[in-house]
Amino acid sequence: GARLPSDWLAAPSADAVVLAACRADQLAREADFDGRRRGVFSYFLLDALGRAAAPPQDAPPTGAPPSYGTLFRRVRALVERHTGGRAGDGQTPEIEWGGAEVLRRPFLGGPAAAEDSHLVLRHDAA
Repeated sequence: GARLPSDWLAAPSADAVVLAACRADQLAREADFDGRRRGVFSYFLLDALGRAAAPPQDAPPTGAPPSYGTLFRRVRALVERHTGGRAGDGQTPEIEWGGAEVLRRPFLGGPAAAEDSHLVLRHDAA
C-alpha cells in the first residue's frame, strides 16, 4: 500500500490510520458532482461507504463496513481515474498506518477481519 513520506506526518500509533486526500506534493482537488462543488477525495470516500452499506441486489449483505485497506484501494482507484492520478497534476490519495492488522479492521471500528479476497485493477496509460 501507499505510505506517506516519513517527513510528511508523525508516524501514527499502532492502532491508528491516516487517510490523506493527496500526496504531500499535490493539491487536493475539487470538482462538480451532482451540481455541487465537492472535494474529489471526500466525494468518492462517501460514495464508497454508501455503496458498501447498500450492496447490489444480487450480493448478500455483509453487515460490516469495508476494511480500511479495502476502502482505501477503492477510493484511491476512483480518485486517480477522475483526476488523472499520478500523471501531471493528478491526485493520488495516501494512507499511513501504525500496524498492518489495522488495515483489515472495519472502517471506524471493530476487530480485524480476514484478509480481503478481491483484487483492484488499475491501468496506467503509457
